[in-house]
Amino acid sequence: MINISLLALTLWGGVLVEPFRVANHQPGHNQGPGCAAMASGGHFAVAWVDGIASGDPDPDDLEPELFVRFFDRDGNPMTDPYKVTKLADTSWIRHPCLEMDTAGNTILLWEERKTRSAEEPSYVRFQRFAPDGSPVGSAHTLVARALLGKHTYNLSTIDLSLNNNEEFVVTWCEIELGPPTYKNYVWVGRFDMEGDPKNRPFLACDEECVFFYYPRVALSDAGDVAVTWRDQLTPFYSDTAYLRFQVFDVQDEPILSWRSRGHLLDYEEHDDWDPQFFWLDDERFVAFWRRSIDLNLWGLMGRVFGHRGLA
Repeated sequence: MINISLLALTLWGGVLVEPFRVANHQPGHNQGPGCAAMASGGHFAVAWVDGIASGDPDPDDLEPELFVRFFDRDGNPMTDPYKVTKLADTSWIRHPCLEMDTAGNTILLWEERKTRSAEEPSYVRFQRFAPDGSPVGSAHTLVARALLGKHTYNLSTIDLSLNNNEEFVVTWCEIELGPPTYKNYVWVGRFDMEGDPKNRPFLACDEECVFFYYPRVALSDAGDVAVTWRDQLTPFYSDTAYLRFQVFDVQDEPILSWRSRGHLLDYEEHDDWDPQFFWLDDERFVAFWRRSIDLNLWGLMGRVFGHRGLA
């Protein structure tokens, strides 16, 4: 079960809405991690993966489907749970990303593939919804047959950001297999609200033979894009991982001096994870990330950038 309490509908110390069930739990089903987005008026949407449990404790060993449901500002359902349409030969679906503009126009992004194999290419797909929660058009493929790597809940390979000018951006980490090791690339693409591309996808970095995970992207209303990712030195667990970023203008040109591997969020060596970017206005954005302090102990870090990342 997913509770909206996990999504923190709070105002200072007071809870605005008491915890409630987003969707009924069906026997034999396993509702997995979800995501949420909210409009300026307070109505919101929640998306989640629901799979039929096979008896295997591995949460990846499911037959998953993706659902989204819309609620008013008081937590009352505006719609029934809506199941997105998968491709005809697709079995696996993961990593929902949900964004809503101030008016309530909503984009839902997800990854799907035929099997859970790490060598199986993926499709990055989206569905648009009107402010009342009704679907606009049909599900659409944005990126076809991209090798995105291991299919798990906690190793995200895609992200989405929507601005208030009917534009959204998508970032994804794509793998190129080949001896002696594989290469990782962080891509960024712009789309209009219909899912039509507005540019040729471009690389946020062009360094090869490194291991990039957790891509995150933020799009300002002015059209600038801030993108960040986790740079791990080896394909295996390491106590040191860097968070790197780049910022691009509306023409997809770097705002900061170009560095093939990206700029560092923090210059010290740490085990950092799961970066998040948010634009505060057209000049400032903020970064948040988790830092491993000790075994099973984590700290939340943050940093604010001004002048479109130049300060």
